[in-house]
Amino acid sequence: MKKIIPILSIVFLILTGCTEMEDAVPTKTEKVEHVDEKDTQPENEIQKITANTESFHFVADWLSDSEILFVEEEEGIYFLKLFDIYSGEVTIVYEASTIILDVLVHSSKEKILLHTTDSPSTATIKIISLNGFVEHEITVESSELEIEWNEIDPSLILLTAFDEDWSYAVSLYDGTSDSFQLLTLEDPFPKWLGKNKIVVKKTSDDGDILSRYDLLSREEKNLEFDKVVHYATYKDALIIVQMDGEEAKYTLVSEDLQVLSSWRIPSLPIESGERQPEIDWLSNQRVVISSAHSGFLEGIHKLVEVREGIPVVLADEVVDGPVRCSPSGDKCLVGYASEKLIDTVNEKEIDWLIWSK
Repeated sequence: MKKIIPILSIVFLILTGCTEMEDAVPTKTEKVEHVDEKDTQPENEIQKITANTESFHFVADWLSDSEILFVEEEEGIYFLKLFDIYSGEVTIVYEASTIILDVLVHSSKEKILLHTTDSPSTATIKIISLNGFVEHEITVESSELEIEWNEIDPSLILLTAFDEDWSYAVSLYDGTSDSFQLLTLEDPFPKWLGKNKIVVKKTSDDGDILSRYDLLSREEKNLEFDKVVHYATYKDALIIVQMDGEEAKYTLVSEDLQVLSSWRIPSLPIESGERQPEIDWLSNQRVVISSAHSGFLEGIHKLVEVREGIPVVLADEVVDGPVRCSPSGDKCLVGYASEKLIDTVNEKEIDWLIWSK
């Protein structure tokens, strides 16, 4: 089915269904590489993978407690690959003839979102199964594209398409009906809160505040938090960050805006767009946070796990960068390229991604 919906100068083209795709889709079990496989290695020893800096693009995320997704390019073809940290085996999940810009793994660990492009003014979103089968494909004409995938319902995606003059259009795509709904929002970066609500940031006399918007009732409610410097959502939970002296105050609230817990972490001043903490959710009330602390060198953070409002330090010094933890939270990837693995159980740091010379 093909639909064209003009929004400003942005066009959404939807291709859905079980159609045969142009890109080849190898099966997940296709074995393409081994990395120093030795029968004498302990069963749970972390294996390492050697990557070429010219062909390796990025680490995407964990798919399970033992599998890491990453993207490589070989002779103009982009591969989404899966690395098993215990066996050292690498398998191909999907290959594309266009550039893979980003990869999102749904919280259910059953679907993967690919953000691809073949031109500076066009982006394509593909929802694939774990065996690489394309379930939905959306082509968006825009200069930049922001994507927010609903953690509860994988058929719901918020898309913010920017034009060359930085005007933007925010739309809700519903995969169950293959339909788009245009949203009029002051903030081009909304975040999901539950299945049918979103949170946006607004500027007021008391600094940035947050507002919850109900997509069904169209009702909007301002949250009673001022001077918000950062926020993050996961399923029906919301974390609000405010600065209080040399500490960052974190407040966890539910979808109905009830405070569930709060905690404080020593922090350098957090400003909009600067020194933002990295937050990785393990569950609605369990997160791992990487934040800059006073007295640390620039670019060095402390890694902290918070469970039901109680913070525990996992690592005193980690390099600033994205934090990606396995579903159980036993292992976390840190570093500029996620090249370091923190074993939180055995308290070890491992260079699992080795760059070839």
